[in-house]
Amino acid sequence: MGKRILIFDDDAAILDLLQVLLDYEGFETSIAGRTDDLFYLIRLCRPELILIDFSLYGINGGEWCAKLKSSLEFSVIPVIISTAYTNKELKSLNNTAPNEDYLC
Repeated sequence: MGKRILIFDDDAAILDLLQVLLDYEGFETSIAGRTDDLFYLIRLCRPELILIDFSLYGINGGEWCAKLKSSLEFSVIPVIISTAYTNKELKSLNNTAPNEDYLC
């Protein structure tokens, strides 16, 4: 069994693509298109890495990352925030999580 990765994105095509690519590389993936109960899903999937889109409906990936990192239970799980924004656009946004970085 490969390492477990939990992927959050509200774009079904992106979810499908990432799941196929990561499964092919031997990872065990779980996907979610909504982040209404992120903590429940993390407890259920027990991921070793979380990939999350920055632009989500309702709350952005940076805000979710900040919530995760402020939780003793989840703070040790690495989080990668992905986005279609350019670096220039991201600099103009409010960074909400400490030490966050992005894959653009």
